Amino acid sequence: MIRCIGETVSISSDPSQPSAAFAAGALQALKWAKGKPAGIYTMRHVLGFD
Repeated sequence: MIRCIGETVSISSDPSQPSAAFAAGALQALKWAKGKPAGIYTMRHVLGFD
C-alpha cells in the first residue's frame, strides 16, 4: 500500500491466479498511473478499453 497526503493506492491479489501474471499487471498499472490525476481507475483504463 502506498499512502500520500489524502490518497491511498492499494493492490490486491487473487491467490488462485499465478503470481507472475499478477506482478506483470501490477507493474504495468503502476507505470500507467504515474502522473495521472487522482481518480478511480480500473485495468480497463490501463489496457485502453475505456
